[in-house]
Amino acid sequence: MGARPLAVASALFMAGAWAGVTCSRQTGVALGAAALSGAMLAASLAWSERQEAARGGPNPLERPPRGARATAAVLLLLAASAGLLRGALAPRATADARLETWLRDPQSARGGREAILLEGHIEETAFSEEGARLVLRIDRREPRPGGPLEDAPPGLRALLSGPRSLHRGDSIRALARLHLPEPQRNPGGRDVRAELDRRGIALSGALDESGIVLLSRGPQLLARLDRARDSFARRCAEVCGTPARAALVAALGVGDRAGLDVESSEELTDSGLVHLLSSAGLHLAVVALLARSGLSALLLQLAWTRRRRASALAALLSFPVIAVEVLLLGAPWPAVRAGVAAALALAAPLLSRRFDALTGLLVGLALCGLWDPASLAGMPLLLSFSGVLGLIALAPRLRELVPLRRPPPGATLRVHPIWVAREELLRLLCASAAAALCTAPWMATAFHRVSLVSALANALGLWPGLAALPIASAAVPLDVLGRALDLPLALPFFWAADGLAGLLLHAAHFFAQLPAAALELPAPGPLTAALWTLSLLLLAGWPAPLGASAHPLRARPRVLALRAAVPLGLLLALSMARVGIARFQAHLEAIFLSVGQGDAAIVRFPDGSAMLVDAGGDLRGLPAPHGAGHLDPGARDVLPALAELGISRLDLVVLSHPHPDHAGGLFAVLRAMPVDELWLTGEPGPGDIGGKLERDARARGIAVRTPAPGEVWERGGARVEVLSPDPRWSPERSTNDNSIVLRVVHQQVALLLAGDAEALEESQLAQGPRELHAQLLKAGHHGSRTSSTDAFLRAVSPDWVVFSMGEGNPFGFPHAEVVERATSLGAQTLQTAAGAVLADSDGQRLRVRSFAPP
Repeated sequence: MGARPLAVASALFMAGAWAGVTCSRQTGVALGAAALSGAMLAASLAWSERQEAARGGPNPLERPPRGARATAAVLLLLAASAGLLRGALAPRATADARLETWLRDPQSARGGREAILLEGHIEETAFSEEGARLVLRIDRREPRPGGPLEDAPPGLRALLSGPRSLHRGDSIRALARLHLPEPQRNPGGRDVRAELDRRGIALSGALDESGIVLLSRGPQLLARLDRARDSFARRCAEVCGTPARAALVAALGVGDRAGLDVESSEELTDSGLVHLLSSAGLHLAVVALLARSGLSALLLQLAWTRRRRASALAALLSFPVIAVEVLLLGAPWPAVRAGVAAALALAAPLLSRRFDALTGLLVGLALCGLWDPASLAGMPLLLSFSGVLGLIALAPRLRELVPLRRPPPGATLRVHPIWVAREELLRLLCASAAAALCTAPWMATAFHRVSLVSALANALGLWPGLAALPIASAAVPLDVLGRALDLPLALPFFWAADGLAGLLLHAAHFFAQLPAAALELPAPGPLTAALWTLSLLLLAGWPAPLGASAHPLRARPRVLALRAAVPLGLLLALSMARVGIARFQAHLEAIFLSVGQGDAAIVRFPDGSAMLVDAGGDLRGLPAPHGAGHLDPGARDVLPALAELGISRLDLVVLSHPHPDHAGGLFAVLRAMPVDELWLTGEPGPGDIGGKLERDARARGIAVRTPAPGEVWERGGARVEVLSPDPRWSPERSTNDNSIVLRVVHQQVALLLAGDAEALEESQLAQGPRELHAQLLKAGHHGSRTSSTDAFLRAVSPDWVVFSMGEGNPFGFPHAEVVERATSLGAQTLQTAAGAVLADSDGQRLRVRSFAPP
């Protein structure tokens, strides 16, 4: 098992648990049983060999010592089988058949909007600006509103939004509005249902805060830590100069990222500095160092302590400090993993052992997987693991590839300032590059982009964050003590952290604005991820042991680079082949996205250029709250879909008309992606949303204009025809009837996008001179009875009609009369409420399907 038996066993257990969670339970149990059978067979062989040796068999010097290898195989197979069985047998989301049947029924309070009564215990909490996100284990519930309370199926859990006054361990009775978690509805979108299923959560929703009854309180320590975390975030808001800096200090001090606005978060992500907010390992390392150093200094003041004794006692006293810090951060799995590693680092000198960072990393992960195997499939822990692994295993090899001499042994900053400073800068660059390379597949999966300037940003702009982290961490206990004594003990620390946070935000803004700061990428497939991982492992020195500073089995750096170039070259060849095949096929694709009650459509032309028509938005015209990108369909649905489709630039963006459910998501799109041209109707719209969008676009250098009726825009052998009647915008028509109507023509196939056109505009179009026939119609006004008139449908004569609308919308879209009119003409209908609708044209035929599984 090499020099790291514990690390190897932990890695195999972790891999087995991950496989057991991600596959079906039956497959995981079968694989675990097979691995366990192999372990038993290896154990039998080892026992037989030992018995033969005991009876005086052949001279063991004349054959290889297979006994040690058999023992190692037994232990490795046992670790793998234990992980597989632990992952496969982990609790999955418990189904409540009666409740789910009621929630799926569209006639029952519009899909479950009516509140039902629940009793249960709070298992997890996470604070945000809007309140708290709670995991509630449901003990009793109404099977349907108004029914008697009954015992819930064992293990039934729900993720609910609620007030900040509730804490882990509390037992409550409350009304809740429940729904089934969202499945993946769009290309590149999140599959919330699968994520929650792996965590054993079957339902989601919101608590009715007015009717919560507290049945019993949980552990007081957890409640006090939650209150301390909440009060620290509020204190940051009171003291710091701007909301963005206050949110950043709160994130650095207690890991609370709720108040960070979307723009600052995106700039930190694009610059590669976002790891300061999510690096639980760095946070726990700082806290452990501060705790051990401070306690050691205090203990040395006592007469009976010597240096060695004070160091050992300080290490022991630091363990509870680390545990409290993990709980203060909310006990996310990256913090638990980092806490275990910090505890092992403190314990190693006490046991006269040398701490091995790779072993500490893998043991921490294995313990997380032992407690909750689903944590190993969660993106936070995967990012944390990959980043730290890059620092341990890959960063030293990258430094060896740099053809610059190292400082002489024993050089200090005073003796050789230039050499030492240059070496530290190179090490930081290599460490940042290693972490970025190792986390790239997960960043592409989670955010559909990776930073290209992270190494430079971390080398030059990381210092304010590194300085602010210990200051903000020290401010937390001082703030608690100061509140108890009514003294501003933490105020200087808040001021210092506020100034450093401002410098960090300026650095993030500067690096995020550099050309090509971030690269938009689709989520990598299994083959892409495997080839990328293999290239990094070969570059790090595998199959030689990883992380060691020197090893006789490791090849020279240039040989490692040549080995890593083989799978990397194969990956590039496959990527180029995919692009070439796509260009050769010369297809036109249209994707009608599921953005709730709104419209958004992406059209990709045969030459790879792309057009976006609308981007969804809030019906009330309200902007998404700070840090709530999940409420903005532009950031939540449109941008991930564009990245997943490989679209990094939009040649044309069209706002069919300035209503919030069409325009709201465009602000995020214009902010995040290069756009050549924007078409508007010229009407300001409610709340001047059209005017705001125009000003935002012009400020970004985007050409803005109003297309003329009859105008044609061509790309890649396809054309976009503007069908709207003259005059282009008329105050005599409603905003809906002023919609820009587009007809996309690809040889013998046509698509008609009707915006929110109603009966008046449809009548003018039907009586006008321009061709309306199309194989696919995106119905006007989401399927309202005021649109899709019989005359218009007959003029279009579609084979497919797509209704863009939200599930359980309060308007009843699409109206039954409209669906009946479409189907009576022989058209098939699809709704984006169930998932995006994908249309593919080869110029002769049109294939249409729903993205949602049947």
